[in-house]
Amino acid sequence: MTPEAIAERFGVNHMTIRRRLKLACVSPKIMDEFRADQMSLEQMMALALTDDHERQEAAYFEVEHSWQRSANQLRSRLANTTVRGSDRLAKFVGKKAYEAAGGAITRDLFSDEDETFWADRDLAHQLAIAKLSKTAKQYEGLGWKWVDVSLDGQYNANGRIDQSMGDLSVEDTAQIADWTAKADLISQTWNACLEPDDATRASFRTQYQQCETAIEAIRAPYRYFEPSKMALSGVLIQINREGKLEVLLGIVADDDRKALDAFAKRQKTATERQEDDIGGEGADEAPALSMAVVEDLTALRSAALSIAVSERSDIAQCIVIHALAKAEFYPTQYSGTVESVSEIRSNGPHLRLGTIDPDNNAAFDEIMRLREQWLTQLPEQQSQLWDWLLEQQPPLLSKLLAFLVGMSVNAWQQRHQSAIRFTNANQIAEAVDLDMKVWWKPSETFFKRVPVSIAIAAMRESNAKPELLLAMSKVKKQEAVTGALDWLDGRNWLPAVLRPVALTPSPASANPEPDQEQADHLIAAE
Repeated sequence: MTPEAIAERFGVNHMTIRRRLKLACVSPKIMDEFRADQMSLEQMMALALTDDHERQEAAYFEVEHSWQRSANQLRSRLANTTVRGSDRLAKFVGKKAYEAAGGAITRDLFSDEDETFWADRDLAHQLAIAKLSKTAKQYEGLGWKWVDVSLDGQYNANGRIDQSMGDLSVEDTAQIADWTAKADLISQTWNACLEPDDATRASFRTQYQQCETAIEAIRAPYRYFEPSKMALSGVLIQINREGKLEVLLGIVADDDRKALDAFAKRQKTATERQEDDIGGEGADEAPALSMAVVEDLTALRSAALSIAVSERSDIAQCIVIHALAKAEFYPTQYSGTVESVSEIRSNGPHLRLGTIDPDNNAAFDEIMRLREQWLTQLPEQQSQLWDWLLEQQPPLLSKLLAFLVGMSVNAWQQRHQSAIRFTNANQIAEAVDLDMKVWWKPSETFFKRVPVSIAIAAMRESNAKPELLLAMSKVKKQEAVTGALDWLDGRNWLPAVLRPVALTPSPASANPEPDQEQADHLIAAE
């Protein structure tokens, strides 16, 4: 009899019959464990994901620790050769295309979400690569050094090149001025509204976004990639988190980073060159760090800031309120305003563990330690989290909130980002008394990555005598690195990008300017 016929005879749902029949496919050894009360029904239901008795028994018996026999662990182990129907890869390929190619689909009858699994992972990969490659061909022969596809959304890359902006025509300049004036009027009208209702708020937001969209549409045709930079970068075709096609232009591979930096140096004018002569003009000015070094230092500073915030629940609450209030009450403010550094999700740069400078990894290690510490307290399954939270006392919840907010802080300056929002990072750093001397010290790795002039400037700032500086300018780089480390030992020197930035209150204005000094530090190499 069919499951539907059995269900009708006994007056139960047909899915109940299907689930019970599925349990009959469990290995006799597993059934004996269940009958002896050595395993739960949830565990046996997880093992029923496959009908292969050998795989069931291996998943349950051939493990080292008891926690590896939890229902979630068992289900994950059995599904590691398949593709979940909810996975971005499955969404991208499409069920019809997969089945048309001969792919089989199974269903987890015990999942509340009616989860499906694609049995042939290799076939899914082949279909996805074929679909990505079709798009990749459109970018070949356009001047890019390489065009590649990726299934995992990761690539051995070191930044992206920026687009250049051509000169606007007189007509387009006038149109942008008109749209900007409209946006100004909308913003002023919004600020004059004391208690706008939801409909009014939505109307203002829509009108302002229309202005921004129109301005960007005018500017878009004038944006272009310089051919000389395209020859040192490439195009990556991948699948985003929603399972849709994503094209990333101007990706710089690690092997091309030095060549691109050298090209940028050749483009600098005489007034932008770093002054390497110890006695020459500009000797009192510290040379600018390369953007690659700035990225690594600010990643470390962001990790240290995350730790500091996680220890201050009062500041963490201010960060959350600041981010949410800005989105709710100030949606039409200009990009020049102080933006929130919190992204209200845990994806800060500390996930990219700092392995470039082994002497300055303490902040990254501390984040991992704190994370593991919380994992031992939280429930194993996500479905249990809400009930667990309701059972906790306010002090513990405050600490957990502070940690999670700390992990959401992203003060990592990358070459393709604006430095404007990092004014807020400086505000938070000042509030938590962030001291980067705790987390960073001059290291051999650092000075090997920067010009000798950086080492000399560091010694000058630490009151080294002129004759010592002059001698340093004449030695080989390794000797200069060793000499700088010896001199700076115990003197607490920090690169400018890691130093505290003095924040002086300024009168409220409709369009405040960003902290220019900090912006200069962060984007000097650009």
